[in-house]
Amino acid sequence: NVINGPDEMLICGLSMGADAGIGSTYNLMCGEYVKLRNQFLAGDIEGARQTQYKVNKVTEILIKYNVSRAVKHILSLDGIEEGEMAYPLSPLTAEQKTQLVTELTDVGFFDSYNK
Repeated sequence: NVINGPDEMLICGLSMGADAGIGSTYNLMCGEYVKLRNQFLAGDIEGARQTQYKVNKVTEILIKYNVSRAVKHILSLDGIEEGEMAYPLSPLTAEQKTQLVTELTDVGFFDSYNK
């Protein structure tokens, strides 16, 4: 099996023959990535492209806060406690957590992405 790595490029990997993808943001947007893969396999390339664009907007935000730190915080909001970051990474500050949630809210993450 060939597995695509960069979350932001799943559609590219699929188009080059990858069977699947693996990535940190899949933990937050499982449904969207399954939808993207199913659209691609059904030949709905435009739909898959639009879904890729949609998840990339969220991924861009997560990257600003360090993906691992951001994913841990968002999962904790759903009651999934993963603990704090290991040295040398520090946890998000209270201000960063608030800003992260605000930015994700602005792109509709909490309305549709993590369902």
